[in-house]
Amino acid sequence: MLARRYATLHGLLPRSSRYNDLLDWFSMEHFLLIALVLFIPGVVGLLWSVYAWSQTGFGLLEYTRVLRVMIMALASVTCTVQLAFSAFLAGIMEVPRSSDKPGPLPR
Repeated sequence: MLARRYATLHGLLPRSSRYNDLLDWFSMEHFLLIALVLFIPGVVGLLWSVYAWSQTGFGLLEYTRVLRVMIMALASVTCTVQLAFSAFLAGIMEVPRSSDKPGPLPR
């Protein structure tokens, strides 16, 4: 979707009636909001996992309880990092290029 947004913004592809609203919705702010929504439960899950581990004296983990939460929390944080980088990429793609400005042609 990011590649299609870039191509549409710079005139490489025509605007699609099928993807118009979706491509307009993709922006840095929306991506960062989604990343924040994923980040908070991920960090809470990680903190809870460390707390549960500390309750055992940092010994053996209760795999059925702690490990499931930890895996989901780490997956959430990993998705957050990916979305945050995608958000900044989407923000960079919206910056107009110098060649898009009207003016004298370079020699």
